Amino acid sequence: MRVIRKANYEEASKACAELIASQIRLKPDCKIGLATGSTPVGTYKALVDMYKEGSLDFSKVTSANLDDTMLEAFFSQPGKRIVCGGSTNKLAARYLGKELTASLDYFDSDLPPMYNLEGVDLSTEGAITISRVLDYAGEYLS
Repeated sequence: MRVIRKANYEEASKACAELIASQIRLKPDCKIGLATGSTPVGTYKALVDMYKEGSLDFSKVTSANLDDTMLEAFFSQPGKRIVCGGSTNKLAARYLGKELTASLDYFDSDLPPMYNLEGVDLSTEGAITISRVLDYAGEYLS
């Protein structure tokens, strides 16, 4: 994997758009996975700008909603389900067609706010590192 560092969000967005555009130019009938949320908006804007300038053609490109694809794979597997992050919980709730509610009951003051979501075993806010999630998951699931 190659890491590309940029000075700010705008530069990073343009660099990501150029990588995607390069793939589309290389294989015009490619399939791309599009994430939702606010993070990729700058990249998508840069791609639209390229299209408007006439330097990029999407006519043969097909796309998939990456969030739905990932959620389908996630929820189709057996086992306990842990979702971390407010946006990710909202996506899971939408996918499941269930209501997401915040819980004000704190089992541990070190834990971030929790959510209740039918179909998810442990649902937390995103103000937690993945290593802490693994620690808590191990305790919660045992």
